[in-house]
Amino acid sequence: IVSGDLSPRAWWQAARRVEKALGRIRSPGDRNAPRSMDVDLIYVGDTEMDDGELVIPHPRWMERGFVVRPLADVRPGLWIPGAPGPVRTVLERLQPTTGVVLYCREW
Repeated sequence: IVSGDLSPRAWWQAARRVEKALGRIRSPGDRNAPRSMDVDLIYVGDTEMDDGELVIPHPRWMERGFVVRPLADVRPGLWIPGAPGPVRTVLERLQPTTGVVLYCREW
């Protein structure tokens, strides 16, 4: 989670620069191609937008345990526009088959 005064488009462009700096190579014409790095913009405050290129909140964030679980850990009461309740409620409704494996690793 980051905060600042950037517009949604500026945040999205910053995320793409981070991906590029970390070595992501985009496959032309295939948005769902395998990739080594992916930085998604999940939400920007109460913003709701779809300009054909950028959709906020991310349209599938509630289906992805790897997004919902960590978000629930740090912001369980956050209510993202379009959600049926706060993030903790979204987490409770996720199916156990979402592929999230929790483990602790010593750093």
